[in-house]
Amino acid sequence: MLVITSEYSTGTIRSTLLAVPTRLPMLAAKSVVLAALIFVATEAIAIASFFLGVAILHAKVPVSLGDPGVLRVILGMGLYLTMLGLFSMAIGGLFRNTVAGITGVIAFVMVLPVLSQLLPGSLVKHVHVYLPTEAGRLVGQAHQGSGDLLSPWQGFGVFCLWTALFLAFGAFALRRRNA
Repeated sequence: MLVITSEYSTGTIRSTLLAVPTRLPMLAAKSVVLAALIFVATEAIAIASFFLGVAILHAKVPVSLGDPGVLRVILGMGLYLTMLGLFSMAIGGLFRNTVAGITGVIAFVMVLPVLSQLLPGSLVKHVHVYLPTEAGRLVGQAHQGSGDLLSPWQGFGVFCLWTALFLAFGAFALRRRNA
């Protein structure tokens, strides 16, 4: 999120937009660089964490990379956190303010899932699973739960759609508003 909101708070967005007058390529470049950095860093951490966990727990929980779902979980953690970073950047770009962006991300990540639990009947189950981070986190589970409405990749796809929607809103706002 700070990738874009810090430029608005310091006023350097004007310099960025002078250097790249067409705004959408600038947003796309920021998104690509942010996604690449997050993905590489989180995959390195996920792989190191897996092998550290295997070394510590090998006697009690024998797990290998060849076990069903393990590679998807390791890859999924990098993809999920990359998408969460892009989601946060999109919300930050919409609000153009760090505090408002953080508040918006916290609302989507932590508050909406809790509030969705207050919905009546089976509506809870159907709304909760389609919230951005709730759907996206499914890719980080080794085994699909019996009550899950979405498969891990479907859930990640839902999270990607949410992110694309917010990036589109952010791109629209970037084109319409002055720096």
